[in-house]
Amino acid sequence: MAPENPRSRGKWKAWGQLGYDVHNARDQAADDVTRQVQAQLATAPVTPGKPSEHGRRFETEYEIVGPNGRHGTLFAVWQVDHGSDAPRLLTNLLKVHQEGHR
Repeated sequence: MAPENPRSRGKWKAWGQLGYDVHNARDQAADDVTRQVQAQLATAPVTPGKPSEHGRRFETEYEIVGPNGRHGTLFAVWQVDHGSDAPRLLTNLLKVHQEGHR
């Protein structure tokens, strides 16, 4: 969610559309999104991702509701590295829903 990070490629703009303050309150925003993702971990559909030489990849989707009430779908790619049991986040992308659509 860091606008000043050149690798973010503007991904932070979607978070702003959901009402998150990505400039001054990133920790609060991250805590809120983490809470929402954790609440959906047990029920979120998991799809196998493209193969990797480093481990097994999986894709998930989470419904995120921002402070302004707008909704989005967070697409995340996770990988369980060879020799590990813990998934790690590789990348994510938030797609903001159009007003009135979910």
